[in-house]
Amino acid sequence: MSERPEPSYTGDQPFFFVSYGHADSELVYPEMRWLQEAGFNLWFDEGIHVGSVWRQAIADALSGAAGMLFVATKSSVESDHCLKELSFVLDEGKPVFVVQLDDTKLPSLLRLSLADRQMLNRAEFDEKTYRTRLIQVLSTVAKPAPRAAVEAVKSQRIVTTVPSIGLQILAAGDEGKTAFWAEGLIGDLATLLGYRSFGITTTHDTTKDLAALGRVLEVSYVVSGNVRHADDLYRVNLKLTKGGSGAQVWGSRYDEQGNPIHAADAIARAAAIDISAAIIGEEERRVRDIDVERLDAWGLRVRGSTMPMNTVGECDEVISLMRQAVERDPSYAGAHAGLAFCLCVSVMTMFSRKPDEDIAEALRHVARALSLDPGSPMEMQVASMAHRLFGDEALALDLAERATAMVGMDSMFGRYGGTMLFDSLIQAGRENEAIELMLKTRPIPERPLYWAYAALGNWPEALTWAQRATATWPNSYLAWAEVANAMAMNDRLDEAKQIMRRVTAMVPTLMLAYYEKGARIGWRNREQIVDSLLAGLRRLEMT
Repeated sequence: MSERPEPSYTGDQPFFFVSYGHADSELVYPEMRWLQEAGFNLWFDEGIHVGSVWRQAIADALSGAAGMLFVATKSSVESDHCLKELSFVLDEGKPVFVVQLDDTKLPSLLRLSLADRQMLNRAEFDEKTYRTRLIQVLSTVAKPAPRAAVEAVKSQRIVTTVPSIGLQILAAGDEGKTAFWAEGLIGDLATLLGYRSFGITTTHDTTKDLAALGRVLEVSYVVSGNVRHADDLYRVNLKLTKGGSGAQVWGSRYDEQGNPIHAADAIARAAAIDISAAIIGEEERRVRDIDVERLDAWGLRVRGSTMPMNTVGECDEVISLMRQAVERDPSYAGAHAGLAFCLCVSVMTMFSRKPDEDIAEALRHVARALSLDPGSPMEMQVASMAHRLFGDEALALDLAERATAMVGMDSMFGRYGGTMLFDSLIQAGRENEAIELMLKTRPIPERPLYWAYAALGNWPEALTWAQRATATWPNSYLAWAEVANAMAMNDRLDEAKQIMRRVTAMVPTLMLAYYEKGARIGWRNREQIVDSLLAGLRRLEMT
């Protein structure tokens, strides 16, 4: 099998869209590989799943490309997908360069379309002449990066190491039923932690030397513990230790009664939340003092997740980290999802200097993340956010429902997935359904509850949840503005004005037009929702 080309380009420099028949990958891959080595940036379909995500990714890449490299073979000229791509680019007026790799006669319509385009028949030239000519014609649109620059980028690609976890099968005494239950619990826990992209290893080794166990399993962390069962009560003690040193990071006890399956499910979900949070906290401490140049893509994403995005400068800094994560490991789905998330936040907060480009880029990156890790609820959640805001709303709801079903709404990552689900339901006019789900979620998502109650015009409840949100997000000017909005709608105008003085002290440039623009971006111009989020501020006569 021929060597695969480098992954599709996702940066800000000019790139060529490569259109080819997938049946010809063995023939086409070497061509793409040497073009990349010559310094050209290439985008190509790397197995994105058919459907809305695939169509959106293709459209975004075609729109953003500097030109197209059409690889003409029997397979490509008979492919509906390739011909649609070609038609799209021709309609856009972008340059098309054709390389013919076999003796297939081009259809008359295709020959007519390409009559004034650059074309090279591979068989008519020796290798050196062919490559020189192709480089020359492509360079008329986008100059290749110098070889040294290409090598410098490659040298930055540090191997990504996502934390791995060793799960020690819980000691359960001599009780067969308890041992069987413990095995099931570990299986459930392994599944839930695996959904969070951690590497998982299970072992029946019951050694108490956890440092040695961690080294044998070659894992970052070890989860160990024991189970006790009496009557209908299940008690599980767990602790998390570092794989190399055995130092304890976290520990907790879980008690559940009743049906064994339900008990295992409840404990596994609660423990997965706590273990994930403990690992992320430990990873944040680990990468805090490491030079950015030495961090892998995982470390860059973790570092970026701890940084605020409350100003243009802060947004730029975090986005820069996420871009470096993608550059260092283009095959790591989490890097693409992290960058897409930050681009969406930048547009939503109106900090973006080029929102249309950032939106298109965010949608490209979520498509790439899903193509790399289609079963990851984490990437589904970010894709759901991007599509709810800027892409396919039906797809956004579907992704949010799938992600939430996998990890639940009560987890560290699941809460974000739940929030995407809640937002999509509110946007679809299904506020009561969203409220019912949110009130069952722990921790309760305060701001989405405010949005839902505000959309329904239930201002006493909206104010309650807006005020609770400021306890969770005390530095969020948006949370405080929402309190002022709800207070005004509850006829507490003096208090609302006092709150707004606090908001304008945080953001002196905040005006109603600014807030309205943000609401329209965040809710796709859904007038009922937008009006509810502005009604009180309008009563305050913000200027």
